[in-house]
Amino acid sequence: MMDVSLAVFITQAPLLFIAALFVLAFAVMLKSVKAILLELLLVVVMIGIQITAMPMLYTIIGAVQVLVGLYILYRFFKALNYNYQLILEKTHQTPLNITDHGQNGSRQSFL
Repeated sequence: MMDVSLAVFITQAPLLFIAALFVLAFAVMLKSVKAILLELLLVVVMIGIQITAMPMLYTIIGAVQVLVGLYILYRFFKALNYNYQLILEKTHQTPLNITDHGQNGSRQSFL
């Protein structure tokens, strides 16, 4: 019987675990429930299959984890740029683009 636990996952794939934590943190900062649930699902699946059970599937899930992480990081930088542009507009340093027609520039989610 194989030991399926978080401790085994952390010792066998520490870089994937750290990347998953960072991506989860960025998803929380983006206020995206879908990204948070996707990240949690990926971590649970990676813990479930472990490295020794199905190495090919584990590699595919790891690649998906990296791609999701890059996409969320890209969206995070877009959200930073959006916030900076919003600040410039609200301090009247640039012409109105985001806040024209009475909009205040707030968003529910940045993903």
